[in-house]
Amino acid sequence: SFPRLDLVISRGFTHAVAFHGFEDPEVDTDVLIGGCAPDELKQEVAAEVDRATAGSGLRVRIAEPEDNFGGDDERNVVNRLRAEGGSGIQIEQSPAARSRRWEQIADAVAAVYDTKVPGPAPS
Repeated sequence: SFPRLDLVISRGFTHAVAFHGFEDPEVDTDVLIGGCAPDELKQEVAAEVDRATAGSGLRVRIAEPEDNFGGDDERNVVNRLRAEGGSGIQIEQSPAARSRRWEQIADAVAAVYDTKVPGPAPS
């Protein structure tokens, strides 16, 4: 359904992040960290998001395999974009997280990736 995605889907990125929104009263969290990335990376992202949203009352947790919004299907676009051995992280956010703390959440995720992705070469 996204024709231009074909231009990049096979590039094999080392890292891929997708930000999503969900609204489900059955889900007991506000920020769900999922995807097919290694658990260590998910834990790092969750810890940084938790720090960034401290005191807000938002609940942050790592998705379990049975979570509907876990993003751990290999066919999920964030997982299809990654190269062999790469990582796909999916950030699911409740309406409260999206409306009140979206910027802190995005900055927290970026801070984790700042340590993983090399910057431009010095000129």
